[in-house]
Amino acid sequence: MPFLTTSIGHPLEDTEAHPDSLLMSPTGQRIEAATLGEAVAVAAGIFGVRIVPHDPPKWFRVYGIPDIPFEYRIVDIHIKRGADVICPKQDLSYPLLDTDIVSIGMCAC
Repeated sequence: MPFLTTSIGHPLEDTEAHPDSLLMSPTGQRIEAATLGEAVAVAAGIFGVRIVPHDPPKWFRVYGIPDIPFEYRIVDIHIKRGADVICPKQDLSYPLLDTDIVSIGMCAC
């Protein structure tokens, strides 16, 4: 099962307010996901948000983050596979390996 890490600005990511959050470990938490789309759906379920592709087709929009003054936040998704960092853009069918780390966070590229 791959790992999920996030940095989307959700209150559950606040280590002081939620010190026991499963997403606070260095590698995140194990999730069951065979594709990037399944990993995105798991992340959306954990946080109770909606994650949809953004235009241009590179990033995603996250709707429903509590306590932010915007309708949505733009995030980037990368997959760390060994020493490589893969930017699958919006390819939700991208296959994941058990050792992958799916990182959803602020735009990096």
